[in-house]
Amino acid sequence: MSEIELSKYFLTKKLPYVKPLWNINIKKESEVLDWFRECSFGLSEYFRPLFREQKSNLAFFIGAGVNPNWASPYTQIYANTSDISSPTEQIFINDMYRLVMDQVTIIVSHELVPDVLPNSEDYSDKVACNVVKDWLESMSYTLSTEEWRFKWEVQKKIFGESFAIILWNANTGDIHPLARKYGDEEMDMVDEAGQSVLDHGEKPVKVRKNMRIGDIQLINPMPWDVMIEPQVNVKDSNWFYWVEYIDIDYLKKKYPKHTWDTKKTNGPETQYDFYTNTEKENPNKRKIFYLYHRSHEFMPEGRFIAAADDYVLVNEPISMPTIINNQDLPLVHFKDLDLGLGNRGTPILFRNCKNLSDANNRIANQIYNNLEMESPKMFVHESSGVDAQRMPNGTTAIEWHGNIKPTIETPKTNTESIFNFSQQIQKSMDQVALQNPLVKGETPNAQLDSFVSLQYFEDMRTQLAAPAIKGHIRSMEQLFRLMITIAKDKYRPDDGRLIKILGRHNTYQLKYFDPINLQKSYDVHITTTGNLANSKAARTQMLLSIKREFPDMLTNEVFMDMLGLSHSKKFMNAITAAVSSAESENQDMMGNKPVLSPTRFEDLITHWDMHRIPMQTMDFKQSPPEIQELFIGHVAATEKLMYEQAAESPLFLQKLDALRQFPMFYTPRPVNEPPPLPMGAEGMPLPPPPMPPQEPVAPPQAVA
Repeated sequence: MSEIELSKYFLTKKLPYVKPLWNINIKKESEVLDWFRECSFGLSEYFRPLFREQKSNLAFFIGAGVNPNWASPYTQIYANTSDISSPTEQIFINDMYRLVMDQVTIIVSHELVPDVLPNSEDYSDKVACNVVKDWLESMSYTLSTEEWRFKWEVQKKIFGESFAIILWNANTGDIHPLARKYGDEEMDMVDEAGQSVLDHGEKPVKVRKNMRIGDIQLINPMPWDVMIEPQVNVKDSNWFYWVEYIDIDYLKKKYPKHTWDTKKTNGPETQYDFYTNTEKENPNKRKIFYLYHRSHEFMPEGRFIAAADDYVLVNEPISMPTIINNQDLPLVHFKDLDLGLGNRGTPILFRNCKNLSDANNRIANQIYNNLEMESPKMFVHESSGVDAQRMPNGTTAIEWHGNIKPTIETPKTNTESIFNFSQQIQKSMDQVALQNPLVKGETPNAQLDSFVSLQYFEDMRTQLAAPAIKGHIRSMEQLFRLMITIAKDKYRPDDGRLIKILGRHNTYQLKYFDPINLQKSYDVHITTTGNLANSKAARTQMLLSIKREFPDMLTNEVFMDMLGLSHSKKFMNAITAAVSSAESENQDMMGNKPVLSPTRFEDLITHWDMHRIPMQTMDFKQSPPEIQELFIGHVAATEKLMYEQAAESPLFLQKLDALRQFPMFYTPRPVNEPPPLPMGAEGMPLPPPPMPPQEPVAPPQAVA
């Protein structure tokens, strides 16, 4: 019996050893399959207690408690209906659902703002960063990143970890432009070097009808279907694989060279069933391993392997040069508690609170049973001289003898102590789960005003959740970096991709995306909303207080926009529309794109002020001369129209006098020219006004 088989029966105390993948003959199919068998069996047995705990947490979270379908749904129905005196259902208070959702909502309520940063001072890189940021926001919308964030965080709290795998799927995206044009013709697809692109069977890929350009895909396997090379330090892990259960009919079409027969016993032994929380057989599917090995000293090009139990389906170097160059793995690992020990997560929330939740449910059921005992009335008598007879009409006649009259009493079972203990259990769960008790109804200091109180509540919750929030941000930064990396390797200039650019006030624009902007070195940094409160109530109160105390600090349009009211079309007016238009012009001019000249019907003051702001930045000062000339010419034309309108409207002239830095470039007359003389009725200059008569001045010696 091997060491791995002995470990199953606890006959050895050695840690499981997995032979390095680069230490086998990677091109020999038998050695690759043996490696997968030993690795899968040994690590699955080693982590079996953790996986069993994760599945138990899932059943507890969805309210199943003890699995009702312990044998099958039919057996459970028969057990309930055949027993006449079957016990009533137990009360189950799902405290873990409440605690998990409390922690998850704190994290996902933080609006993440990704910022793409260049790794050089070249101005073209800075412009490309803005384009890549727009693409990243468009991809987040396409991939529903906000929904994924919620799923990843819920799984992280239940299982202690969750996984996101970033892959390239050639069968998604829009129809390829070549397929639209040559879909009915028989021709090979070529790469940038003019060579034919080959498929897994070393055959040329044909430009077929409805062929797609491909796009990024996110995969979220369950933790027990993911295995990472066991290392103390996560950065030392060179490979990971995940398992998918693929339909046999699909495998027959995808890999026709291999035999896929449902009658043979080469299918997976069992597959986890989410609905019944049990392991069940599934003979119509096959377990497929997908493995990525990073670039290594002894495996410079990395490796991607797809294998079944009996066949190696794909065995090739990684096809993404940037992934190889960066020595990355297309995996993002979210952890609930990361102590730097090992590369698996720890479900610390369930370990801390699950027993408390069980105790709370026992107390609730005990209170319920006690209340049932209080419902019948008790006939109490102190002597035995009592005779009770049921009359034909249904009433009961009672005769008693003695000096003490019998009484009918209602027993009292639930005392105040049992309710106090239940409240203490719930408060202990909140404290262990890092929940602020003030959120649960307790009152803060009465001297705090409403804004400070709301901000205090949120600050307390944010401080308690700070490690989880920062860990989530770091993981999302890694996710966005991998998205940029894969797009850099897979996007082609002839794809004709359109991206959705979210402008101000929730308006979308479609623009063509040039993948040349991805061919640079970037970094991604995520920020939150800063010092502004995340809750709408606290943010609204904060902005109202600032506007009341400092009325000149925020303009009305900026104030409305920060409140979020301008996002609704009902609150969009000429000012907010002008702000959106001016910011779009700023982005185009920063990209060295000409814009339309200003016109009289525009809100010139708002346009001028929005163009002035980016001209104060260091990016504008370091921009090429042609970009500065675009800004200067556009602002000068705007100032000329503002002077013309001021000559016709004294009210508009008063607004110009209140502007800072006005004018910056245009004046109606040269700066050094003296002011013109007033004209007479015949058009001749008027003579200068006479000097006022001067009084005679006494000599100095005459002054007293």
